[in-house]
Amino acid sequence: MLPPVPADPALRPGAARARRRAADGRLRAARRGFEGSMAALRKAAFDHVESHVFVSTALRASLARLAGRAGAKP
Repeated sequence: MLPPVPADPALRPGAARARRRAADGRLRAARRGFEGSMAALRKAAFDHVESHVFVSTALRASLARLAGRAGAKP
């Protein structure tokens, strides 16, 4: 004769395995979300740095042009 099935669904055979699988799925989803966020943040940081390089180059060129007009050395 088989043992009685527990009334509590958490105590049923295979319930622990199902909980582990569910937890594993949630962990994988969280990791994918985190990695996606990190990639987006990294791209935004690089874009920000590149924009500063562009602005710095433009300012240096303007300064050199103005210094040339005034007859001074940059």
